Amino acid sequence: MTRHVSRNAGINILGVILPTLVGVLSVPILLNNLGEARVGFFTLALGLMGFAGIFDLGLSRALTRTVATATGGDWMPGAIASVVRRALVIVTCLGAVWGCALWFAARPLGMGAFDLGTPLADEAVSGIRWLAIAIPVLLLSSGAIGALEGLQRFGLVNAIRIPTGIATFLVPALTSFWYSDVGQIIATLVLVRIAALLLWLPALASALPIMRRHSVERVDLSGMWRFTGWLTVSNIVGPLMVVADRYYLAALFPPAAIAYYTVPLDTLFRGTALPVAAMNAAFPALAHGGTENGQTGNLVAGAGKALLVLWGLPICGIAIALLPLLQAWVGADFAAKSLQITQWILLAVLANGFAHIPYALLQSAGRSDITAKLHVIELPLYVALLIALTACYGIIGAAVAWTARVVVDALLLYALAWVQFVRLRRPIIVAASSMALATAALLAIYLFWSA
Repeated sequence: MTRHVSRNAGINILGVILPTLVGVLSVPILLNNLGEARVGFFTLALGLMGFAGIFDLGLSRALTRTVATATGGDWMPGAIASVVRRALVIVTCLGAVWGCALWFAARPLGMGAFDLGTPLADEAVSGIRWLAIAIPVLLLSSGAIGALEGLQRFGLVNAIRIPTGIATFLVPALTSFWYSDVGQIIATLVLVRIAALLLWLPALASALPIMRRHSVERVDLSGMWRFTGWLTVSNIVGPLMVVADRYYLAALFPPAAIAYYTVPLDTLFRGTALPVAAMNAAFPALAHGGTENGQTGNLVAGAGKALLVLWGLPICGIAIALLPLLQAWVGADFAAKSLQITQWILLAVLANGFAHIPYALLQSAGRSDITAKLHVIELPLYVALLIALTACYGIIGAAVAWTARVVVDALLLYALAWVQFVRLRRPIIVAASSMALATAALLAIYLFWSA
């Protein structure tokens, strides 16, 4: 099972690296063609699309776990297809409701919620309405991906994810040579996601007979709905903590200033898709085998060691050459204004990558209630810290608050997993030690290399 998971993780990571590289290369193009203010708003739109899962009430993740568990049990393909079809109908309806709400909120958001001047405010209204159209598309796509990952069809998933991910960045960047209207740029982003949906649905239909009606016995989905209920809480509160800072800052500072925060944040945080991709490959295997399976401990310890090499070392390398990299990427002036912010974000991103190990372990065991309760406790504390540090130190204070929240969240997830899974304590300690070692190395670089 470990070799199978490693192969799936490698496929997933490849599906992240190529689009991320294109995304990094597209930022200077967008900055040059659109300017800092429009890029600042564009990154807000990317953030919303990246966390569209907040709107599906956790069904996509629940679907992955349910399908993975069902394939390990005695479910017939018709029963699995029936559950998947029902879930896709629900997420589509949810997407339509949320999309309508955002459509009608577009004008007050674009005109009043952000510090935008004319004509950027008019462009923002158009962009928000395009995002409203995108929400049901994104949710239906996420549901299809969740089902395919539950079936462990990672090769098929990434055959679509790679070109779609590349187009997500490449098409807006190329469009910016002809149009500087950020609403039109966001429109191209949405059109790419619509085209992707036209690939995801046939791919799912080829793997599972979702288009055919099946006469099957009624299956007990109470476990899935409990999992979904708690995951709904986590999917609202968790992404809210990830994106709340940029929208809070957008209400206080002009878009050009926000870009010094959102550009490195979005780019570096997008890099966490690497550990997410690896753990997404492990998640169905964890759910399939259960936490009592002897291979589970090997997966957890192996994930920690792998992330130390494949995640910790590259981040430390970036930290050593951070200023020259920023200067080559976004220019000397932008780099100077965002350097300190980027250093804090880099620390948070490092911790967040390792946090996906206990997060996946807890959720694969159906304990989405633990992560949900943790997020509910963290939210008010983080909001208070964000407001206080932003008031004292401006945008840098927001970066410090975000970093503190992410690091504490990672530590608490490891502690809770250690308490919950007695038989897995040794591999959990191995994974946590890998995070501690990588963090110590990064702090040493900041202390001595930058001195």
